Amino acid sequence: MAATEEAASRPLHVRTPLLESVPLSQIYGQRVYIKMDNVQPSGSFKIRGMGVLCQDAKRQGATRVVIASGGNAGMAVAYGARQLGMESVVVISKNVPRRMVDKLKLEGARVEVKGNSWDEADERAREIVSKEGAAPTTPNTCHRSVSHAAD
Repeated sequence: MAATEEAASRPLHVRTPLLESVPLSQIYGQRVYIKMDNVQPSGSFKIRGMGVLCQDAKRQGATRVVIASGGNAGMAVAYGARQLGMESVVVISKNVPRRMVDKLKLEGARVEVKGNSWDEADERAREIVSKEGAAPTTPNTCHRSVSHAAD
């Protein structure tokens, strides 16, 4: 089985530890646990939903996914797309830190900078979807996906 076929058939996120925080447990007088999704391949919990969206897009025949992002969702889409052999376009605002831009590019994303806000970046992402053809992957569309990605 090719690597991209394997990625399409298994979750793109990994099981992460749930650790008790002793300081928080002491403060609140009850056990407090922290889900360590910072160890996900993309660095945050966002891969749980975005990974499923990328897989759905691939199954529907998409070869490119697009998202407007301030960072973590874009990283998840870029990682998911790379695992699936797809192109990714991440549209960011001018305010996104340079190190995030570099990380997105390392994941293989085409990064476009548009405007001073997420709304302006989102407008450009929607334009790319309609004019260039691509599957939209927005945080607003991943509610169903997240329910399938919990562990």
